[in-house]
Amino acid sequence: MKIIVTGEKSVKLMPNLMKINFVLEVKGETSREALQKGSADRVEFITTLTQAGNFAKQDIKTSNFFVREDKQYDEKTKRYVLTGFIYSESFEVIFDFNSEKFLQIVSALSRLKNSPSYTLSYLLREDPTRDETLYAEAFKNAKIKAEILARADGKIINKCKKISLVPIHNEDIRLMRANAIAESFTPKEIEISKVVYCVFETD
Repeated sequence: MKIIVTGEKSVKLMPNLMKINFVLEVKGETSREALQKGSADRVEFITTLTQAGNFAKQDIKTSNFFVREDKQYDEKTKRYVLTGFIYSESFEVIFDFNSEKFLQIVSALSRLKNSPSYTLSYLLREDPTRDETLYAEAFKNAKIKAEILARADGKIINKCKKISLVPIHNEDIRLMRANAIAESFTPKEIEISKVVYCVFETD
């Protein structure tokens, strides 16, 4: 008999990175005017951000850019009317967790003539050693589950025949799966999980 189980290990950690996503927009009567205004505002935004956050220009990544028509619905004509063009550019910057630095950045940007909108998110820095430990614990968890299922059928597990980081499918299996999802918006602990999928054989 083959038993497929899902092993999981979770740990809660304090975030150590901050990511700010900015959106800079400006409107012009023509696409050319919108692009010219946007380009000027972009220079002012980048200059202010690099100074306030002590960033190098290459630290500021552009994630999206476009110039589009801006239309409004006219109730009288029942049609959308062109009212101009919108320049829109999105940026992101990631830095070590520092609340004071974040406040300095948004305070400086708020004083711009065209202040960008922004969203803040919290991240964890990649850590191969941490991930390796979590995977090892996830495998132990999978083995325990396999042993429980095997004992329920009066058998003993032999060895792990296959281990994978993606789901394993088999028609002749006994499946046990446990999932845990946690979301964090405020700077509290972030839960990260590592999951492994194992196939054990029984004697």
